[in-house]
Amino acid sequence: MNKLLQIIKEQLMLLEQSKISLQYSFNESKKLIDNNAHQEFSLQQQDVFEAFASRLARTVDILVQKVLKTIQLYESEPVNTIRDMLLQAEKKNLIEGAEIMFELRLFRNEIAHDYLPKSQIAIIEACIYFTPFLITNVDRTLVYCKKYF
Repeated sequence: MNKLLQIIKEQLMLLEQSKISLQYSFNESKKLIDNNAHQEFSLQQQDVFEAFASRLARTVDILVQKVLKTIQLYESEPVNTIRDMLLQAEKKNLIEGAEIMFELRLFRNEIAHDYLPKSQIAIIEACIYFTPFLITNVDRTLVYCKKYF
């Protein structure tokens, strides 16, 4: 098997595992938000949110920085900017909503650098908003890559 194909295969397994963890954290965080009108959360509940944000950021990284980039290399397409890569992926029906994916990539950076506890609720609400879109794109990518194997 071609070395790049082997790398894609390994990255897809990592992406699937990341998606499962993200989906779990999404469900747990959504329950906490839906069941707490006062939005005052214990340290244990905040840990659930922290794991959720981290898993969303990790899934974005795996999809964009690993899988999509390697697919472009395998398909002999130039890898320019992240935005260009996402637009090319959208044209091939590998993902949908390239601009939203780019926005999600920027949001991932915000997650990584935000340390203020009071902004945690806004971040988690954004994570809840973006997760179904991200999971849809993970699934599209997994289907697209079936043609390689």
